Amino acid sequence: MGDSGNRKRSKKSKRSKRDKAAKKIRAAQRAERSAGPSPAETADVATDLSSESRELVIELQRTELSRLLREQQRLNDRVDQLLQLHEREQVLRQQMQAALDNLSTQRALPSPERAEREQQQLVERVNRAESKFSALQSAVGRLVSVIERQTASAQ
Repeated sequence: MGDSGNRKRSKKSKRSKRDKAAKKIRAAQRAERSAGPSPAETADVATDLSSESRELVIELQRTELSRLLREQQRLNDRVDQLLQLHEREQVLRQQMQAALDNLSTQRALPSPERAEREQQQLVERVNRAESKFSALQSAVGRLVSVIERQTASAQ
């Protein structure tokens, strides 16, 4: 009795597995039918198109192609503008870098030897200016005394 019960269950389980598989296959076939025609069916439909339909499809394709070409031209023009802006930016960066380099060389501290030479030149210029000032001072002093004598003798 135990054996016959197991056999019945195994047959039932095999049948139920087959039924489930068949249900899955039928569901997949229904999904395919509702999803749309297969590529082979599409090819058959394309050959069945009338000449008016073909002309309409061709005209739509031409229209779409011309729209895409216009869009591509517009994008190419924009890319060209961006490339020109990029080149101009690079030129301006190079000019700015050159100006900064020039400024940094102007503001750079001189070498110690150069600074010493410049200091000696400045000392010499100050000494010459002081000697000129003292000569000028004595000349002005003599001029003032001459003018005082002349005004004293004129009175």
